[in-house]
Amino acid sequence: MVFKDEIIEILKNYLDPEIGVDVWTLGFVRQLDFDEKKQALKLVMTLTSPMCPLGSQMTAELEKKFRDLGVKDVAISLTFDPPWEPPSEVREMLGL
Repeated sequence: MVFKDEIIEILKNYLDPEIGVDVWTLGFVRQLDFDEKKQALKLVMTLTSPMCPLGSQMTAELEKKFRDLGVKDVAISLTFDPPWEPPSEVREMLGL
């Protein structure tokens, strides 16, 4: 059985390939719904830009990681409304 904390750990350890910071810290996760009983995950994320060339690769890799963990039903979608703004801690890390 998979637990929500394990889902979050995957997100905290999955680095954006261009920025080199994990998607959790970057604030890419907009919505995370996990039904432990059904082992069903609904994840809504954003990226730095709708033009991000690695978006489909990132969602596919994350889906594989969740399925390898044992999640039976994985639905990942992207949204760009509102546009991504880096959190203050990320601004400091990136020198923005």
